Amino acid sequence: MTDENFGWKWNENAEQSVLNTIDYVRHTVNIDISKIYILGFSSGGSLAWKIGMKFPYNFTGIVPLCCTIGPEKITPANFHQKFYLAHGELEFLLHESFSKIHNILKQNNSNVKYVIYDGVGHNLPEPKGEEIRRILEFLNQ
Repeated sequence: MTDENFGWKWNENAEQSVLNTIDYVRHTVNIDISKIYILGFSSGGSLAWKIGMKFPYNFTGIVPLCCTIGPEKITPANFHQKFYLAHGELEFLLHESFSKIHNILKQNNSNVKYVIYDGVGHNLPEPKGEEIRRILEFLNQ
């Protein structure tokens, strides 16, 4: 399957590769399966959104950063997940979809945080490590 709207090729092999990797790690490393999150930036964020929404019981949370996402993927099965939605202030084309998704999730009592990076374009704010720390703190609450 090709997703022309995102600029990357989507196929079942990519999806299955992510799921197989998670399954492998779950069976080879002692991890807490209640803390499996999917995160991505740019086209990786769009991919994380699609996979996380399609397999809501495989992921405790979804973190799409600076990417194209759509509310059509949201189902009641997703409302238990945590969401950290973020993009740069200068990515004005993302404001409408992120705001709409944020509102849908909030109305359904999802644990969601929506961040707009002031003065930033298609990037994380500096220092990037601090933003990653904030994301991890939110996910671990």
